[in-house]
Amino acid sequence: MTVATDPSVTMVCGTIKPFWSGTDDFSERLTAALRAAGTAVNWAEPTRWATDAFMEVRRAIRRCGDDVVVVQYPTDAIGVSLSPHLYALTKGATPIVTTLHEFSHANPLRKASLSVLLTASAAVVVTTQKEFDALARWYPWLRGRMAIIPIGPTVPAREWAPSAAFDVVNYGQIRAQKGLETFLECARRARAAGRPYRFTICGSPVPRFADYAEALEAEARDCGVTIEKNLPKDELADRLARASVCYFPFPDGASFRRSSILDAAACGAPLLTTTGESTPADFPSSIAIANSAQDALAALDRWAADPAALRRAHDNSAAYAARTSWPTIAREYRTVIAKVAERSGRRGP
Repeated sequence: MTVATDPSVTMVCGTIKPFWSGTDDFSERLTAALRAAGTAVNWAEPTRWATDAFMEVRRAIRRCGDDVVVVQYPTDAIGVSLSPHLYALTKGATPIVTTLHEFSHANPLRKASLSVLLTASAAVVVTTQKEFDALARWYPWLRGRMAIIPIGPTVPAREWAPSAAFDVVNYGQIRAQKGLETFLECARRARAAGRPYRFTICGSPVPRFADYAEALEAEARDCGVTIEKNLPKDELADRLARASVCYFPFPDGASFRRSSILDAAACGAPLLTTTGESTPADFPSSIAIANSAQDALAALDRWAADPAALRRAHDNSAAYAARTSWPTIAREYRTVIAKVAERSGRRGP
């Protein structure tokens, strides 16, 4: 009797190490989660991903010899190279699952160029309903092959253990369009009102926004906000788990693509954020919303005065985190991969 095994997977992503990359991080964590669930995963590792290196890319993928090829596109390493598209044209019988990380904001020429890769893909994964709708408008015939699987947290999960002080934390890159000015305004209002709350930004400076970061740090000192820079992931997870509340006043609203929200939820911190043009219709109604610094301070006051309400907010974060945990994401990917492999007759080594 033959025992069926999981289809093996070749991951196509590339890396820009030693620099940090969101697509690298996603693919590495997905790889680890798939392996933990019993799926064999190899990475294709050509020396270059440029379009003119297509033959090397093709050889690197074929050398892995797996049942299904999972293409991440675009990534920081691959960029907008057409090498995955050219591979797709010559892939033979090996099925492709493509994870499309950005579509709605791509220019029309880029959207049109994806037709080659998407046509050759047995399944296409997008990360949000917004991306699903945008892709389906351009390529309505893809609907039957599409799946929505969210991104996951970039820090290890932690049990929530808030500090004795009422600790309000923001986390992410220190640059414009992150709502940091609103966070500082909330801290300023709390200080003026005599609240004993502690406000902290756990931030990662971005070199090209160095002037912005310098000005923000000066303003933070003036309103009593602490900035903790470049914490390692384990330390960051510990720090988020000690937060009473994580407050993310994004100018364009919260969405499922905000890794900072996912990370805070994975550490159990109660979430306070904003809605806006980027907020999907299916964003959890259980997550607290405050669209101004004044409303945010009022929400913090309610939670500081009512530990039971704060605990319920933690429970809502934990429920949100369960939807985007890496075991959940791996399970959904494995379902897609298994269906694709079965249709192609490739059931594993």
